[in-house]
Amino acid sequence: MAQNKNNKLRQTNYNSNKNRQHVRAQAGNHSYNQSNVSHQTTNHTTSHTTTNTQPLPPKQENYREQESHEYYKPTPKNHDNKVNWIAALCIIGGTILVGIVATLLGGKMNDAYIPPPAYPPEWVFPVAWSIFYIAIGVAMFLSYVTIKDKKTRLINIIIYSVHLFFNILWTLFYFRLDLLIFSCIWLALVVISAIIVTYRFYKEHIVSGIIFTIYTLWLLYAMYLNLGITIINA
Repeated sequence: MAQNKNNKLRQTNYNSNKNRQHVRAQAGNHSYNQSNVSHQTTNHTTSHTTTNTQPLPPKQENYREQESHEYYKPTPKNHDNKVNWIAALCIIGGTILVGIVATLLGGKMNDAYIPPPAYPPEWVFPVAWSIFYIAIGVAMFLSYVTIKDKKTRLINIIIYSVHLFFNILWTLFYFRLDLLIFSCIWLALVVISAIIVTYRFYKEHIVSGIIFTIYTLWLLYAMYLNLGITIINA
């Protein structure tokens, strides 16, 4: 009897140990499966992140760059040509109009005045002034289309307009009102403003500077005539 009890006790301990080993094995398998799942999830996340950081195709990348950055878009050539034609019409046409008004305000020199030496024939003046008004209008246009800075362009237009203002009034003082002394002083302002315009045009467009240089020399010749007539006939 005692031996049977010992055998049963041993069998019971053996079964208990076996159950414990089975439970431990299942627990190990469960933790191993969880580790695999977490490892797979980590790998999936990593691969997903790596996929998102891959470089975009060229088209998509350019599109994103256009959205995130502001950049200069060049204007079409047709638009530039249209603007240039309008500027040429306004500048050259406006200068010719000033010349017409100056001719109407001026006229012919008084026949009673004694001309100084090197006084040209009367027909030279309308021909020369017509050519010079067209030429300085072209010079202003060339400078206008060359300059890209709006502030510099505006300053040049203002100085050029002031010069035309002095020019148009000189013919009124000299020819119509016979203010010989005052017209000499006023013509000096015309020459000074022309020199300033010439200096600025030389920095922007050399052809414009050359045209205004020749024009300024003509103004100096006109000043000589005005001063000579004033001295002789005062």
